[in-house]
Order: sequence, then C-alpha cells, then structure tokens
Amino acid sequence: MKERDALPALVGEIQKHRAVLERMAAFFAEFVERHPDWQSLDAEAAMGAAQFFSNFYTCAETVFLRISAFFENELEKNKWHSHLLERMTCDIPGERPRAISDYTASLMLEFLKFRHFTRYYFEFDYDREKLAFLATRFRAAFGSLGKDLDAFVEYLNELHGGRMK
Repeated sequence: MKERDALPALVGEIQKHRAVLERMAAFFAEFVERHPDWQSLDAEAAMGAAQFFSNFYTCAETVFLRISAFFENELEKNKWHSHLLERMTCDIPGERPRAISDYTASLMLEFLKFRHFTRYYFEFDYDREKLAFLATRFRAAFGSLGKDLDAFVEYLNELHGGRMK
C-alpha cells in the first residue's frame, strides 16, 4: 500500500470517475427516453448504445485499476481484465476490504464481455436483444457500483483518520 498521505489522491480519482459515471447515467436516461424500443434501434443508435456500454465498463475499470495500483495488487498478465474485476471482490487481509460486491461484479462482467466483443466486431448490425439486456443490466450495475464505491471511499476516509470529508 502506498503512504496514507496519498489516500486523498485515490479518493479524488474515484470521485472524478464517479462524476463521469453520473453523467453517463444521465445520458443513458435521455437515450432511453428518445429510444424506448430497443428492438427498432437504427444502426447509428445501436452503435452508439454499444459504445456507451463499452465506455461504462472502461470508466469503472479505470477506478478498479487505480485501487489495485494503490494497494499494489498483482494481476495476471494474460487475463488481467477479468482478474482485476475478480480481485475487486476480494478482501485482502492487512491491505484493504473488497471494493465491490459479488453481485456488482456479476453485473459488471456482462459489460466486460461485451466490451471485449465490440473490440473485434466490425459490423453495423448489433443484436438489439443483447443491447436491451445490457440496458436492464446498466440500471442495476450503475446503482450497485455506486453504492459499493461510496462504501469503499468511506473506508478510505476512515483509513485516513476521517479527514477527507
């Protein structure tokens, strides 16, 4: 673990990305209002939704990376994306508590898999049912992730002596 004096910087990073996630949730709500029927999304809207879901995971993963780096958690090199997500669910005795619940991780895993898929999918015709499924998962994932990150920030605040409020 880095020095306790570095905790405010980690909290700042988490809060910065939480603000991005909040803006993403607002964007998502507007998108759903404009496109209530996921089955009839045109190609442009489907591509936008796919990119949105990928960006959502990337933003969350960046927070996970910051936490992992701060607490110097080693990751498997060849499967680091999935290992990082799994590592965030672990209590690491003497280092840190879990950053996210198993429930949050199971929701986020869908977005990790989808992001991996979109990196190698070069067509314009995204599966509307999959996008609709991710839309329902987004609401749950966003809420659960936010709750977990808030609790983790509270732990960091306590670790720092309660001086970061």
